[in-house]
Amino acid sequence: MIAIILIIKKVHLAYSLILGALIGGFIGGGGLTSTVVSILVYIL
Repeated sequence: MIAIILIIKKVHLAYSLILGALIGGFIGGGGLTSTVVSILVYIL
């Protein structure tokens, strides 16, 4: 939802998706390290 709002507000697509993933990880209860690791594992 955050990424969609940022895209509508004309924020660059890549930044919107990354920021949305980070905020979603924090809301989901993960810390910075576990959120970044989860994103990297998903990408790779």
